[in-house]
Amino acid sequence: MDALGVANTGLRALVGQLWTTGGSAVVLVPPSDGHPPDGYRIAERYAVVPDLRRARFLVPLATRRAASASLLRYNALRPIRKRAVRGVLGLGLRAGLGAAFPQLTVAVPRDAPPSALLSTHLAEVLGRGPLVFGVGVRPLDPNSKPTLQLFSPGGTSIGYAKIGWNPATRDLVANEAASITALPPLEAAHVPAVLHHGSWGERTVTVTEPLPARVRGHRDPDTPPPLDLLRAIAAPSAPVPLAASAYWKRLRDETAGVEPADADDRRFGEALRAALDRVERTSGGAGREFGRWHGDWVPWNVGTHRGRLQLWDWEHSADQVPFGLDLLHWRFQVALVLRGAPLPTAVAAVRESARHELGDPAAADLYLLEMSARTWRLRRGGGGWNPALHPALLGVLAEIGGTV
Repeated sequence: MDALGVANTGLRALVGQLWTTGGSAVVLVPPSDGHPPDGYRIAERYAVVPDLRRARFLVPLATRRAASASLLRYNALRPIRKRAVRGVLGLGLRAGLGAAFPQLTVAVPRDAPPSALLSTHLAEVLGRGPLVFGVGVRPLDPNSKPTLQLFSPGGTSIGYAKIGWNPATRDLVANEAASITALPPLEAAHVPAVLHHGSWGERTVTVTEPLPARVRGHRDPDTPPPLDLLRAIAAPSAPVPLAASAYWKRLRDETAGVEPADADDRRFGEALRAALDRVERTSGGAGREFGRWHGDWVPWNVGTHRGRLQLWDWEHSADQVPFGLDLLHWRFQVALVLRGAPLPTAVAAVRESARHELGDPAAADLYLLEMSARTWRLRRGGGGWNPALHPALLGVLAEIGGTV
């Protein structure tokens, strides 16, 4: 049996993303053994919570304070049920119950440079002393990327690190750093600053500063932050015709002349181009405001601390996007993800919001085209199809393109 034994696929994928095994200097020590190979030293230990088969979190075992902090910090952002479970586990780890869980042990050669481990690499580039990290274990998904909570051994929060490991996720991690840097000053909200952006081997790494320790999650998903805040983020331009905009040119360039990888790829590209053609014919001459959007404006990326909004996860942000699409994204994702509604219900929520909140029914088609282009972009970047959106988006594109 290998070092991970009966570990689930999500844990195996995470290990490959954070510790390159097989031919690498870094090795995993089997739990049944506990001893590193000759010439190696144990560098890191993690508790696998709750166990290898159902792994949900890797907890650093360097110190009890760090282990506890990895589960208790920012617990108020989580749903009540999950908050209670993590609270009990965090207190147990503070009391020294880490040994009750199976362990993932990482070993490196005794003369390994600091860059051999991501944790020591991050400590070096951040100019700090030793640091440890906790990380969630997600189901196997080529679109997801590890997000590490960084701590000092004493449990002080240092920041968040996102790790891009394939073309799609490397682009997202790089885009987050660039987007945060490009944001205009915001009086009504705080955005965690970029502490580091760079590479670690073939990985792309962006580290942002920690959120306030007492940040609270957005309470009412049916009431998004005010539209004025989106306008401050956008800093919109004077209206220009859609078809003459940099945004439309970018969409057209992205979808033109793409060599399909397979039949699904070809069908999606054809449907997207047909929908773009029809929107250009019917709405291309209308003037629109364009500016920056957050790109993933959802309740779980917004919090509050001392009455001030906290905004994070800017990896999908872009400039020169039609104003108002963030609001439509909020309505779409609340229906689809938070409420578990089918895609047609989420699309109906988008159209309702475009009519009654933006006073701009045509914005709904632009948002749905944007989400379709994103879905296709991630797939072509190695992320695969999002099963919540594909193939269902083909019907939406056919409706926009007038082929149904």
